[in-house]
Amino acid sequence: MRLEPGPIVSVARVAHLPAPGWACAECGEDYPCQAAREMLAAEPDRRAVAVYLAALFIDAVRELPDRPVTDLYARFFRVVRRDRLTAVRHDPWVPAGGRPR
Repeated sequence: MRLEPGPIVSVARVAHLPAPGWACAECGEDYPCQAAREMLAAEPDRRAVAVYLAALFIDAVRELPDRPVTDLYARFFRVVRRDRLTAVRHDPWVPAGGRPR
């Protein structure tokens, strides 16, 4: 399987990745560190970035039970701004002008 460029592939190409304890493997800051946030914010596929960060957030909540969930939420999702996500303009289960599938 060939991977296409995107947020997860791009993240894998840099050293700023989460390490055990949820620090950045490169700089030691809490992950996502400033460098990782800048890289993720520059990704054109905002939905993919949101899904990637959601998966990391779930893992971090499980692995850092002493950290408040609200702190972890802010830490992971400050990268994704709601106004930058493209909204679906129609129900994906209903073809334009048609009946539900």
